[in-house]
Amino acid sequence: MTETPIKISTIRLGSDWFSLAYTHDLRLIANSIPSTSPEESHASLIKSLRIRNVREYSESVPDPKIVDQFTSALDSGVEHINLSYDGMPQFQKRVLAITAMIPKGMVATYRSIAAALGKPNGQRAVGNALARNPFPVIIPCHRVIRSDLSLGGYSGTGGAKIKESLLIREGVKIQNGRVMERFLLASDMLSYRSSLCP
Repeated sequence: MTETPIKISTIRLGSDWFSLAYTHDLRLIANSIPSTSPEESHASLIKSLRIRNVREYSESVPDPKIVDQFTSALDSGVEHINLSYDGMPQFQKRVLAITAMIPKGMVATYRSIAAALGKPNGQRAVGNALARNPFPVIIPCHRVIRSDLSLGGYSGTGGAKIKESLLIREGVKIQNGRVMERFLLASDMLSYRSSLCP
């Protein structure tokens, strides 16, 4: 993917552990899902690094700047951190860019993202792109659900259970395994947001 040496660090934010992989110039390569232990977060990160074909890295004390950027991005979005998209297919970059625009407390469907990308039957491709998201929570793939408002899958450890937990933390109401319709981002709003993507 890149010849730049990759550092990996594990941090604790509140009750959650995160592991981060980043370059010397503080570009985030991947991060873990929020985890209950440093070991679990480390395993989650290594899975993402394998998907990105990163095999060489060194353990490092967390750089305070990347910790600040990561914390800001968790609170306020991707504009607060420099993400590395090196080696990603263009379609995946576009899916991630649209997903990053789904506001906290809202959800969108795989189908609506596909339609916004001009691929009305491309929901499976959107799902596959999100399954390879190296920046979970920062790029909130947990906010993407099925058209019937059921949660769908989640590639992190714990699957749909962690997805549900993340959504509930953000104020999304779920009844009988389905997101309540009032939390669904309107398709025209998603299409407008996608027009702002590169």
